[in-house]
Amino acid sequence: FNEDEVVMRQLQTSGVLDALRVSREGYPDRMIFETFSSQYIAVPGLKTAAELAPKPPKERVDTLLERLEVPKEKFRSGKTRVFFAAGVLDGLRAKRTAMQAKIATEIQRVGRGLVARAKAR
Repeated sequence: FNEDEVVMRQLQTSGVLDALRVSREGYPDRMIFETFSSQYIAVPGLKTAAELAPKPPKERVDTLLERLEVPKEKFRSGKTRVFFAAGVLDGLRAKRTAMQAKIATEIQRVGRGLVARAKAR
């Protein structure tokens, strides 16, 4: 073996070449299935945590992305990771933050109502 062949084999088996290929195809952002599903499975409004928990990670991520209304051409699922087109992951993070803020506001509204009613008695 010469040194170039050894280096190429190491790059192939470690997944570096696949990551470069996918990035060059226009999917620069990536996330491991388990990380993505743990961050987005509990997004308020999707009501999917109990339903999706028993599914395999890849299927869980594909279902979440469908429910988050991400077009199929904006992401690709690999063996262990999901790859996103430029800007998609930022949009998903913004959507998750907005949904969480909406729920936090609702919790505050209910809490303040309880306190106000308690004071009025």
